[in-house]
Amino acid sequence: MREELEAVGHFAPFFMHSFGEGAQPMLIHGQVVCDLATVVEIAERMIVALDALDPKGAAAR
Repeated sequence: MREELEAVGHFAPFFMHSFGEGAQPMLIHGQVVCDLATVVEIAERMIVALDALDPKGAAAR
């Protein structure tokens, strides 16, 4: 089983900024994923805080 797992390889996330212009795939650094998670969490907390300021809440949208 170990040999089969090693034959599969490992996961390496890549992204492309463009599929034209001769762009090359770039490896996504783990810190980018963590930074994105932080931005999402901040945005979610801001939405909750802004909804708390609106007496009608999010349902009015």
